[in-house]
Amino acid sequence: MKKLAFICMCWAGFASAEDSAFVEFRALKPEIALRMAQAAMESCRAGGYQIGVIVTDRFGIPQVYLRDRFAGLHVLETATRKAWTAVTFKSIYETASPGCMY
Repeated sequence: MKKLAFICMCWAGFASAEDSAFVEFRALKPEIALRMAQAAMESCRAGGYQIGVIVTDRFGIPQVYLRDRFAGLHVLETATRKAWTAVTFKSIYETASPGCMY
């Protein structure tokens, strides 16, 4: 019985710590995602690279995909997997300095 009372007290403390059942977050506008992809593509073109770019939301869902005209067939899958990895590990966003592209 004491064990049950202890569990109930712990649960009540946990439940009261929650202010709300909902979380708030900010989402990237499609226009901004498109500008980001275009900037990445222009930067790579200046370096002589033909690439594909995917910009995803925080959940890894693609918002924009751009492929340069001479980029290979593999770039869609490669860009998708890289974006998924970045979202999964979240390390790129936390360690990147302002103005730095990965």
